[in-house]
Amino acid sequence: MTDDQRWDTVTATRTEHPGPARREPVLDERYTSSRRRSARVENGAPNYIAQGSWSASIAAFNNHSHAAQLDTTFGVDRSIGQLWSALPDNTVVLFMSDNGLAWGEHRWSGKMVPYNEAIRIPMAVAGKNLANPLPVNGTDPRIVLNIDVLPTLEGYAGVTAGHAVEGLDMFTSARSDFVLEHWFASLVPPTYCGVRSLDWMYVRYNRYEEPVKEGLYYEVADPFEMNNLAVTDPSNPEMQVMRDRAATLCQTDGNAIYPNDWPYSCSARIPAESMKVTPERSPLVMSVGGGI
Repeated sequence: MTDDQRWDTVTATRTEHPGPARREPVLDERYTSSRRRSARVENGAPNYIAQGSWSASIAAFNNHSHAAQLDTTFGVDRSIGQLWSALPDNTVVLFMSDNGLAWGEHRWSGKMVPYNEAIRIPMAVAGKNLANPLPVNGTDPRIVLNIDVLPTLEGYAGVTAGHAVEGLDMFTSARSDFVLEHWFASLVPPTYCGVRSLDWMYVRYNRYEEPVKEGLYYEVADPFEMNNLAVTDPSNPEMQVMRDRAATLCQTDGNAIYPNDWPYSCSARIPAESMKVTPERSPLVMSVGGGI
């Protein structure tokens, strides 16, 4: 393929988004809600999790939504298959999701929290009869973020956008961790910032909004994040390591705008009453995470 024949396109589907999930009638109920989601609350859970509302009806709704969204994947698979068949040889395709979603894990529905279900996404790269095979084959344990998509595809194609990028070429580079940060106008979840590595997750909440102001989880032994070591084992030596790393990643930058209740601001406080809104008032959301 010559330089003037290189091209790219983005295809997105909203099929799996609730409201309700749009599944084809012929594909209904391929999945069932018989697989109940774990709604356990971790040891040392923050108050917004431990004291959050949960009931049999909420659990049933989550199970139904989960099954309905999984049903829609059959239609998505067929559309992707048709697209794949139409693609020319020597084409690279990158598959990914926009964000994670909890269906009742930690008694939480949706995203915005720092737990695995909300921050991890599937990502896969495939090539159709490539002239040059992809440099990575199989499953790779390295951390990858959505900002890595552009430099990765550019690097493989041998082209450049001509401007600086924040991401890394996932075929040739690796990162040790990434920042987790979140602000939501209704304060649920509380404002937080932290860091996620392959083995550890640490988060610091605004202490005025969340009495359990820190979370530390050892992902190797506790992949479902059921033990908050910041509470159950506060002397764990990794606590200070992750605190220091989070302080580096989350410190305020004079050139950026931060919420009034940013947990790493010396003046961090509860926002003024005028900033607090109920979820029905279409609040603003700022969340940054990535896929692992």
